[in-house]
Amino acid sequence: MKTYENFNEIRDSLSDSGVLKVTLATLRDAADYKRLGKGVLEELATKVRGIGAEYFPSYVLDSNENPRGNDEVRLVLADSQVGKLVRAIQDPTESGDSLLGNIAEDNSADVLNQIRNLLGD
Repeated sequence: MKTYENFNEIRDSLSDSGVLKVTLATLRDAADYKRLGKGVLEELATKVRGIGAEYFPSYVLDSNENPRGNDEVRLVLADSQVGKLVRAIQDPTESGDSLLGNIAEDNSADVLNQIRNLLGD
């Protein structure tokens, strides 16, 4: 897995790829921390959002009781279509419901398959 000097490099890579799979160790090292723990996970989540990204599955950073360096998260740009879809699924709202409904109405099978692949279903 690629290493990054800082979160700006992660953002650049994410801009190129659309979806970026990283480990907690990768995020930890980019933030220049030595260990993982609750406080570090909170900082990593803040740093991910600070570069305009979202992460999933959310529990890996939000409620991980036993964080390990090889735990994986996917990063997406929050303002991208994929980012909006991930947020609509993970944090349901009426506007997110409308977004998902519009995709279903459009018969966007390709988009729905991408979502399933991203979420591991």
